[in-house]
Amino acid sequence: MYLVIDTSYSTRGNLIDMAQQAAKMVIDTLTAVDFVTIVRYSDTASAYSSKPVRATDTTKLALKKWIDDNIVAFLDAFGRARDKIPNFIDAFETAFAVIDMGPGTFFWGSNCNRIMLFLSGGAPDEWRASHTEWIRSKAALYSPPMHVLIRPRVGCTSGNAQGNRVRG
Repeated sequence: MYLVIDTSYSTRGNLIDMAQQAAKMVIDTLTAVDFVTIVRYSDTASAYSSKPVRATDTTKLALKKWIDDNIVAFLDAFGRARDKIPNFIDAFETAFAVIDMGPGTFFWGSNCNRIMLFLSGGAPDEWRASHTEWIRSKAALYSPPMHVLIRPRVGCTSGNAQGNRVRG
């Protein structure tokens, strides 16, 4: 399980809290045979670890603390949310780089199922069909192919907030 979470200006207000809660709920479903990592992104991306880690009870506690410490709205010196534009490409590149270093990848030869859950507070400013095709092609390299679930506008229930599923 790979969680990719938006911490840009688009997740201001209670959206960041909802993203934190969703991530922790997902982590609670994992067992010690599962591997997991988290990538946070705004204008740049960073990961919990350089490769996926086993979801032991100890690791799950550490992941939840990392969520509390890192999945937060970025504030300026006056306590206002900084207007950072989410960089979806950097988020996906960082996530795939971490995934490629862990078990269950074509480098490790495992036949594990893989799911990337991409939580965002909004749609990207610049997105082309070639970006979707790149994700689809990358996901198809894994055996079995990775499922990439993209949930724009976390917490939004309107019709324009439909999630997308990309599978290789």
